[in-house]
Amino acid sequence: MAEETKPNETIGGAGKQKEPATQPPGGDPPEENAQSEEVKRYGSALRKLLGLKEDAPLDNVDTLVADYQKQAELKLKVANDRLIAAEIKALSGYDTKLLQKVMDKNAISVNEKGEVVGVKEAAEAAAKEFPAVVAKTSNEAKNDIQPFHPVGSDSGAAAGKTMNDFIREAAGR
Repeated sequence: MAEETKPNETIGGAGKQKEPATQPPGGDPPEENAQSEEVKRYGSALRKLLGLKEDAPLDNVDTLVADYQKQAELKLKVANDRLIAAEIKALSGYDTKLLQKVMDKNAISVNEKGEVVGVKEAAEAAAKEFPAVVAKTSNEAKNDIQPFHPVGSDSGAAAGKTMNDFIREAAGR
C-alpha cells in the first residue's frame, strides 16, 4: 500500500520535500484563464439572448432555454394568427366577421416565406356549410328590403302614390 504524502513532508525519509506545482503570478494557468474568459463571454451572450440581467445566475440553463422557446413559439403563433385574420378580412364576397367565427382555421397555415396558405379553400368550405357567410351583392340586398307603406302595399289605390299625395288627400286638397 502506497503512503499518502502531504505537502512539505519528507518522502521515503530521503529528506526531500515535495515541491508544490508552480503557478503563474496571475493565479490560474493560461489555458484555464482563456477558458474562463470564453465561458464568461458565452454566459454574457446567453443572458443577452434570453433577456436576463447581466448578473443573473445561469444555474439551470435547460429551464431558461425551454422558457425562452415557449415564449418564442407563443409570439410566432400570435403573429401567424394576425396574418391569417388579415388574409380573411381581405377576402371579398364574404361576411368576414362571421367567416372568422365559423371557418376551420386548422386548414389554414403560414409557410416559411410568411405566406398564408389555405384561406380561400377554408372560406369556400365554410360557405358550403354556412351559406350565410357569403355576402350579398348590393342588388340582392336592396331586393331583401321591403319598404314600409302606411296604407299597405296590397292596396290598389296606394299604387303609384307618394306620402305627399296621401297627406294632400287627407287635408282635402
